[in-house]
Amino acid sequence: RAEARRLAALSHPQLPAVLDHFALDRGQYLVSAYVDGIDLQSLLDQYGPLPSDLIAPWLQAATVPLAYLHGQKQLHLDIKPANVRLTPDGRVFLVDSGLPGLGVRPHAAGYGAPEQGAVGPASDIYSLGATLYSLLTGRTPPNALSRETGLSDLTPAREVNPDVEPYLSLVAGRAMSLRPDTRYDTTEAFARALERPAGRPAPTVSPLRRAGPDAMSAPATS
Repeated sequence: RAEARRLAALSHPQLPAVLDHFALDRGQYLVSAYVDGIDLQSLLDQYGPLPSDLIAPWLQAATVPLAYLHGQKQLHLDIKPANVRLTPDGRVFLVDSGLPGLGVRPHAAGYGAPEQGAVGPASDIYSLGATLYSLLTGRTPPNALSRETGLSDLTPAREVNPDVEPYLSLVAGRAMSLRPDTRYDTTEAFARALERPAGRPAPTVSPLRRAGPDAMSAPATS
């Protein structure tokens, strides 16, 4: 209940407002405001791999509320394309933050970091990288625990989709490092890494941007 009250007290323009919280026999529940728009998983299902000229600004915007959560000593622990939501006016929301103080939430397959016992901000950064990987390739990344045990390998995003810009493939790979201390130190560092290197030309305007819904407009962070 204390964790639920603390989460309800959080306030950020890119996080849904928590309206109520209560406990039932099966656990703790939160009631949050509805965010109109479309989530990135729905766009991925509709269009396949998404263009980097859209992905990078969306995920940069998503790091802003995540940095706020980390500044409040709170983790999200369920970052994935379905929980990054675009409003019709182009704002980016991070939705479905959980209650990590009550125990580790089971991550969506492919998006959770391997350190299930000692989670921290680096765990959310892993999930940001996995989200980036999925949006670039159209594939859910392999489960981190199966990677750690050698049962599967992470194929670089550019090898899965040759249209992926090399620097973004590297960003995804570093953020998804199995060792937390070799990922990006902060969400701000991850956001900076998403910036196109100087001198690299922008990709051509994508069909998604030309023909997409209103939510395709450039994101606003507040």
